[in-house]
Amino acid sequence: MIRLLIFDLDGTLVDSMTDITLSMNATLRALGLHPLNRGQIQSFVGDGIRLLVKRCLQTQKANPSLDELEKALGIYFHYYDMYCVENTRPYPGVPETLQKLSQYLKVVLSNKSEYYTRKILQALRLSSYFEAVIGGDTFDYKKPDPRVIQNLLQRYALPASQALIVGDSPQDIQCGKAAGIHTCAVLYG
Repeated sequence: MIRLLIFDLDGTLVDSMTDITLSMNATLRALGLHPLNRGQIQSFVGDGIRLLVKRCLQTQKANPSLDELEKALGIYFHYYDMYCVENTRPYPGVPETLQKLSQYLKVVLSNKSEYYTRKILQALRLSSYFEAVIGGDTFDYKKPDPRVIQNLLQRYALPASQALIVGDSPQDIQCGKAAGIHTCAVLYG
């Protein structure tokens, strides 16, 4: 019997690619670089903002220095903090589905920083559905490291057989499988 549902955020609960793309391209332009198309940027998403920014920079600078990466991150955070909920919306049916799943413990587990994960959930009125929010910076490790899920299993004193992760990326499924829990991939993210 499943008792704990673990949801990814981007690409699973919410469509955030427009705001990510706009923020990333504003960052690239501020650095004097060319913008990338949405598909390119989307292919770099899933491992946290630091790797997203680094991968985008590497399309135009083979080996960006640590200083260049830190500068780009600062610019990205500036734009994303202002615009992370301009176009971001729950996928159709998400609020209704979460409401119907009210009898389950529900957690958001994202590789996006906890600050932005919470900001998006609050702005979209989804926070109340979740008992906990875990971001990519909540621990010293993130998906696909199974310790993020093992931490949740310990927190709620549940065996792996009573948990399910729902996500759209390989990181989500790999994390669930490595932790020994049930996995469910969504195909729309």
